[in-house]
This record gives sequence, C-alpha cells and structure tokens, in this order.
Amino acid sequence: MENRGFEVKLNDKLLCKTGFENNEHVVTCIIDALFRKDDKKQKLQLNVSGLNAKTNQHNKWVISEELEENDIISIKVIKGDFDVPIIMDEKRSDEFLLEQKIKTYYKLKEELKEYLK
Repeated sequence: MENRGFEVKLNDKLLCKTGFENNEHVVTCIIDALFRKDDKKQKLQLNVSGLNAKTNQHNKWVISEELEENDIISIKVIKGDFDVPIIMDEKRSDEFLLEQKIKTYYKLKEELKEYLK
C-alpha cells in the first residue's frame, strides 16, 4: 500500500508535502485561532507536524505560519514524494517513553485523587 499525505498551500504558495514512507505514523495539519485576555490581537497560525511511530520521532514541516484575514489554506491528499521535515526530533528510547508515561501517571493520580476514591 502506498502511503498518503498532504500537500499544504497558503494562498496558492506550496508550503510542504507532508507524510511518511512507513506504515506507523500520524500527520496533522492544525489551524489555531488564539486570543488571550492580555493580547490586543487574535493570533492565527498554521502548524503541520507528525509522529513517526516506528522511531518515536516528532517531525515538523510548518511551524506557526502566521495567517491573515482572507488567507486561503488548501490541503490536497497526495501519494508519496514527501518533503523532508524542517525539524525532526531525536529518536526516543522505549525506556524514555516509559519514564514519561510513569511521570504522567503519578501527576494524573495526584490531580484526580478526589475522583478516584
């Protein structure tokens, strides 16, 4: 099976062709509209990233691309010919991942102790 990914454009300008060649991955295209109470202006941005589950690496193709009113984002489903990510986190060992899960477990256990009685 040939893997599929996304061709992402902003106002007809190609930003990336995102995807993985293996069969264990996640790819996301996220559009944020953020307005904090202390900000004077709403922040609009696009992020394109993914997780290579075989190597436990997070990859990023587009980071906080600023958006303006009337911008047009297009996402097309494509096969293969993916771009190399602009950021590729280092590989995470199974031991590191287990450590992180245990930390999260204890944090949630403490946070939810009133509900777990």
